[in-house]
Amino acid sequence: MASFKKIVRFLATTILFMSFLSCLASGLGLKEIKERGYIKVSTNAEFDPFEYREGEEFVGIDIEIAKKIAEYLGVKIKLNDVSFDALTLELNNHSCDFAIAAMSYSEDRAKSVDFSEPYYTSRQVILVLNSSDVKFPEDIKNKKIGVSIGTTGDIYCTENYPGASITRYNKITEAASELRSKEIDAIVVDEVTAKRIIKILGNLAKILEESLFEDSYRIAVSKGNQELLNQLNFILGSMIKKEEITQIVDKYLSISDSVEQNLSSQIYNNLINKQRYKIILQGLATTLKITFVALIIGIFLGVGVALISVSRTSNMFLKIIKLVAKFYVLIIRGTPVVIQLFVIHYLILSSPGISKVVVAMITFG
Repeated sequence: MASFKKIVRFLATTILFMSFLSCLASGLGLKEIKERGYIKVSTNAEFDPFEYREGEEFVGIDIEIAKKIAEYLGVKIKLNDVSFDALTLELNNHSCDFAIAAMSYSEDRAKSVDFSEPYYTSRQVILVLNSSDVKFPEDIKNKKIGVSIGTTGDIYCTENYPGASITRYNKITEAASELRSKEIDAIVVDEVTAKRIIKILGNLAKILEESLFEDSYRIAVSKGNQELLNQLNFILGSMIKKEEITQIVDKYLSISDSVEQNLSSQIYNNLINKQRYKIILQGLATTLKITFVALIIGIFLGVGVALISVSRTSNMFLKIIKLVAKFYVLIIRGTPVVIQLFVIHYLILSSPGISKVVVAMITFG
């Protein structure tokens, strides 16, 4: 019986993954986007100054570039904030038309998405405290390094510093906090972001003179969407020629120079002035809603499945129902919740009109 359950769980997981992968295809063309009247853009609003939030508003270098692209196309823009490593899934599931999040080209990513021409090139640098004994890139080979998860800095450090302890962050500001408290020894990050972190830390940190490598950022589209990709390349080329991207970058560099250096002022500015406390409260309210609704669903569904599973009957139809109920229990118990969330969100309930909160309620329920 135990081996049978293992086989069922393995088959269920395989079927779920294969079903998930089957939804991969090229996205909407320009005509469909223009007829719809808006373009869907996914980003990871945790990489200041390229993309971040001020209150409920998306701001940053990439955000302004995305808005300019929408303006060139003559459509409105709908922005979606997801984790960095979920951006390719957003494209493959057509939850967005393109993704922009200081994303670099890599061979692994190019297998599942197509990339535009570079729109911005920056140095990847090492950020350390002024008191650090790290002077050159080779000095971090056995140190504690902080990186933004999934970025080229993460990949580079993983490949070139096998003896280092690498901590990966969804929010690069968390790395800044741990650098201040000496939980990590260095941060590998884009130069513009490094300058921003220095301002946040009150000039307690510095950038090493020798950089690691140069990094070019690109826009990603779903695999095979050549029509949209060609148009994006044309628009980016036009923006570079008119120096519009340079103007946007300079604007955010000047903002970095004016960042308040006092820590208490930073806390006030981020939480109160920028109203980020509202995001925390909204997150708490969303968590409570998901918990309450999932609890109700779970109670009714659990009781129903339990009663069916333990019932005794000679009716063939009810026996089939009982078998289905037991198979359902095996699948739910035998697959991780994360996989269930992925499959339900990206396959079963993949319609753009369905709220992610509703998907979470149903999945956890």
